[in-house]
Amino acid sequence: MSKRHYLIVAVLLLLAMLSFSISAQNGCAKPNDSGSSAPDNTNSWWKFDETSGITATDSSGTNNGTVYGATWSDSALYFDGVNDYVDFGNVLGFERTESFSLGAWIKTDYAAWQNVFSKQDTSNNYRGYSMFVRNDGKLNFQILNTGSGINGIEGYADANLIDNAWHHVVATYDGSGNATGVKIYIDGTLRSFNIQQNNLNATILNSKPFRIGYRNDLPFRGFIYDAKVHNYVRSAGDIQADYAASGR
Repeated sequence: MSKRHYLIVAVLLLLAMLSFSISAQNGCAKPNDSGSSAPDNTNSWWKFDETSGITATDSSGTNNGTVYGATWSDSALYFDGVNDYVDFGNVLGFERTESFSLGAWIKTDYAAWQNVFSKQDTSNNYRGYSMFVRNDGKLNFQILNTGSGINGIEGYADANLIDNAWHHVVATYDGSGNATGVKIYIDGTLRSFNIQQNNLNATILNSKPFRIGYRNDLPFRGFIYDAKVHNYVRSAGDIQADYAASGR
């Protein structure tokens, strides 16, 4: 074999080694439920697939939660509608001028007002934000300085979420201080936000814990999994991709 042939073989071997090295590095990315890496800007992502223990692990951040009472079932958490919840401490405290998104898969047949996400001070006029299912199956979202219609944003999307089927629910808010900056998606589809209150002009910050499945007067009964919080407004395409990627 000529020197030229040896040189060609050496170059081909070097390229093959480089290609293998790059592929091995890329293979280290932690997959999410849809088989791709977690979104870079996800503040928190709780899959609720631990199957045991009292820790709900944040797959994309550091906001691990403590499970109180809720039980692991079907790669999800089951909440009893009495006093089960996951507590994350005083985190994810968005101000009214900041954008954020909340989303999760839920399954319930409980015809009662029940909380999915909450960071609210119920002893201080419900200051903060929350997403909950109403007793008529509609999805409610509120961002409040003061409840009872005094200072805040609140409304709902028409749906039947109490049919004992899995539903993907998402609320986004653009930080505008206006109810027109809220969008609600159910099962990947943008729904009309029926505005009940639109007069937010003061802080929504509080020192209460962020919780899933519970506000002291609105316990959730049913299953929750794949819960996410983002510090930006998720696009319709991202939300639809989440919905399509699930096996539910």
